[in-house]
Amino acid sequence: SSMKCVWLLIITLVWLSVNGEAAEETHEERIQRVLLNLDLPILMAPCEDHADCENYNVMAAHGQYCIKFGVNQCTFKKDGNTWCGDDDGECISGRCFISQCKFPHNLQY
Repeated sequence: SSMKCVWLLIITLVWLSVNGEAAEETHEERIQRVLLNLDLPILMAPCEDHADCENYNVMAAHGQYCIKFGVNQCTFKKDGNTWCGDDDGECISGRCFISQCKFPHNLQY
C-alpha cells in the first residue's frame, strides 16, 4: 500500500514536470496575452482638439474626444472610474477629478 503511494507520487511529479515545461509561455506569447487583456483605445480620425471629433459634445459611449500629446486622434469617451489626464473632455460624464472619470449621470443615447 505504501509502495503504491510512492509510485503514484513519483508518476504525478514526473507528469507535472513534463507538462509544466510544455505549457510554459514564451516571452512573445506572454506579451500578446497581456495586450489582449488591455482595453486599448480605438484610434479614429486625426484631430487637434476635442471639437474635431464626431459627437464630441455627446455625453454617451459613442461620444468621442481627441487624444492629444502626439497621438492626435479621436477615440471614444471613457466611462466612470477610468483614468483620465485631468481633461474633462475625455469622460462621458464630462468630469475628470483627480485623474479619474466620474460616473456619468443623465446619459444621452
